[in-house]
Formats: sequence, C-alpha cells, structure tokens
Amino acid sequence: LPHLKCFSLICYEKTDGYDNRVLPLLLRMIYLEKLTLYLRLHDRNIFVDGTHLHREILMHMSQLHTFIFYISTEIEINDTIDRLSDNDIQQTFTNIDYHRTASAMMWTDDEDSDEDQQQNTYRNNNQITQGYSNKGKKDKCNCRRGCSKHSCCCFKFGSGCNTSCGCSTSCQNMFNYLDYFFGEDGSYNANSCFTKWLIKHAKNADELKMIDRKKLHQSIMQSPSYRKVRKDEEFADWMKQWCKISEYEEIEHIQKFFRMLLSDDTSNYYYSFCYNDVRRKDPHGFCNKCQKHFVL
Repeated sequence: LPHLKCFSLICYEKTDGYDNRVLPLLLRMIYLEKLTLYLRLHDRNIFVDGTHLHREILMHMSQLHTFIFYISTEIEINDTIDRLSDNDIQQTFTNIDYHRTASAMMWTDDEDSDEDQQQNTYRNNNQITQGYSNKGKKDKCNCRRGCSKHSCCCFKFGSGCNTSCGCSTSCQNMFNYLDYFFGEDGSYNANSCFTKWLIKHAKNADELKMIDRKKLHQSIMQSPSYRKVRKDEEFADWMKQWCKISEYEEIEHIQKFFRMLLSDDTSNYYYSFCYNDVRRKDPHGFCNKCQKHFVL
C-alpha cells in the first residue's frame, strides 16, 4: 500500500465505515498521486467538508496532484447540529484553495414526508401545465431577414435552421450553434424553458458562446431537487462517469448533462429557469410558466 500511486474507491451504498475503515486505509497510502472517492456516509455527527479532507487526508499525501471526489454525508437532525448552508460548506474548500468544487445542503425533518411533498408538486404540475409549445414547430422557415426574431419559426422554438429553410446565407439564428451546449450531434433542440432563457441572455451566436457552461452546470447541480433526481438511473449513470473522467473530458460530459435537462430529449426531467430547480416532465409539456408566456 505505501507504494501505490493511484487509488479509486467507489461505493454507491450508504456506509458508516468511513472513520474506522476508509480513513485508516487512506493514511497507509501517503505516496498517492491520484485519488478518487465516491462515498455516501451516514451515522456521523459532523459533515465531511474541505477542512476535514485537508486535515485528515490531503496534508498527509505530499505527492497527490489529482483528487476527484463525491462525498455525501447524512446526519440526523438534533438541537446540537448547526444548520449549515451551501456557502458554509463551500467556504471550507475556498479557505484551502480548492475552488473546483460544488456543495449542496438539504435539510429535511422527515425523509418520507419530503418525498410525499415532492410527489404532490408533480401532481399539481399535471393539473396546471398547458400544452408543450414546440408541438407547433414547422420543419423549416421561409425567412428573408436573418432568422433572429420570433417571426422565425425555427428561432422561436429553440432550434437551428437547416438546408431546407428559405433563409440561406442570410441566416443569423443563434440556435444553429446549440452544439456549444449539446455536443456535435446536431439533432437536439433547446426545450422551451432553455429557449426563453437563452433569448434573454444572448442576442446572437457570439454572446451564446460566451455563456459559461461550467458555471451553468454547477448551478443546476446545486438546485434543491437535484439530490432526488440523481437517484434516477439515467442520472446515476451520468454521475458514475463524472467521478471517473479527466479534466479534458469535462465539457463533453457536461454537454451530455445538458442534453438530459435542457434539450428536447426524452429524459424524465428538465431544468426550469423559472423556478431555478430541476422538475419532472408531465405528459403535456414543460414549465407551465414558459408555456403560458411563451411567444407564439
């Protein structure tokens, strides 16, 4: 063990063996250069934060240059527990100059009642959500003035123009460049909520490409309901790969994440910019706010 250079420990089941098994094991690998941890902890009195990782692990590994981790800590609530925020935990990483991290806190008094509340929210959505606006999209536009306004049926529905459109070389549709978010496949359109958000934040293709994809990805992962969504098989598989990839593969994997939540993909969930949260799709469409106010 002292001569190991690379070590990965991935456990998808909850464990209470972190302090008496995992930590002693890691402290026998003081010459590690790369470490990957994926752990879901319970039965602890305090959270595993940046300060803990630095004091208990990192400061003992002088050769370590790559540390990839996902650590979830579940603690039973009582009067002695301070209800920390996302920023409180994030600050413990900033204090030790670890900036490429994301932290999310969720406090629930009763896990079962929280699940019931989430399901009730979904049922309410089914009752009030109107039809999905992209049902009215035509296969092509016949624009003559650049395709940069809602008068273009492609632009209006968050999709790029194609060779069958009448716009030809005059096309200025910024949705022609959705590969910036969804990858080079080219077959994905932005869902109605993402379309509305992009129109608000970008006036053209150049501004669209200036949007920080990593920052957008991090904000989605920190949304209140993402903790529950990641239990879905599709997102669980994505998270497994996320814990293994190198820095050079990040953007490609983030694009897959965007395809699941921001495109017209068949995923069961989408990210609502109106609610700043991940929500379940209903049979009739997406975000009821976008459907109600989307310009047709």
